[in-house]
Amino acid sequence: MNKVISLRLSEEERAILEQASKEAPDRSAAARALIRDGWTFLILKKYREGKLSTGQAARALDSTISEFIDVLGDLGVRTPIEYEDYLDSEEALNELWEDADG
Repeated sequence: MNKVISLRLSEEERAILEQASKEAPDRSAAARALIRDGWTFLILKKYREGKLSTGQAARALDSTISEFIDVLGDLGVRTPIEYEDYLDSEEALNELWEDADG
């Protein structure tokens, strides 16, 4: 369910929203897209800084590790897979097998 919120925006922020709304059906859609894109950017930045593992970043974006790696590749970001990431994948696969058996 969507909730209505009210924001106070500076003139600069309003101008950004107006510019973005030229690419979207309306201002609300533009604002939602900017929020999603901003969140993705923040997660990618934290990943690049080493503050998040591949698995943590994928979970934060509600995607699979494979989907996250595809996003990184699309943006030209190098994707060093670490042992922790392998363990995260193995754990997820084991959970899938348990759910299938159970």
